[in-house]
Amino acid sequence: MVTIFHGLVSPERSRELLTNARYLVVPSIWYENQPLVVIEAMAQGTPVIAASTGALKELMKEGVNGFPFAPGNTANLVTIMNSIEELEEIKYSRLSSSTRSTYESSHTPEKHVSMLTEIYSRAINAHRIA
Repeated sequence: MVTIFHGLVSPERSRELLTNARYLVVPSIWYENQPLVVIEAMAQGTPVIAASTGALKELMKEGVNGFPFAPGNTANLVTIMNSIEELEEIKYSRLSSSTRSTYESSHTPEKHVSMLTEIYSRAINAHRIA
C-alpha cells in the first residue's frame, strides 16, 4: 500500500485521482458538515474511510459506501485500509458500485436542488400571511 499526499490539485486532477484511488481517507477530527471531497469520491465510485465525527458518520454506511473509523485511532484506520486492500476484486467492485449508487440516490446536484426546493417551499408555506 502506497500513500501519496498530492496537496492542492485542479478539479480535473482531483476527479482523476479519485477515479483511480482504491479508497479515500478523511481523517478529520472536526465536525465536518458535508465535505465535498466525500461526495466527489462517491460520484467516482471510490469508497470512503472517514472519521466517525459530525456529519461524516451520517454519510458513511459501513460496508455500503465506505467505513467509519474512530477518530485518532490509527490502529482502527489501518485495519480498515488493509481490509479494503485485501478485498477480492468482485467484492471491491460491489463496494464501488454501491458507493456510486449512494451518490446517485442522495447526492447528485439534482437531488440537492430538489431537497433545497422542498425545504424552502415548506418554510415559505409555514410563514405565509393569510
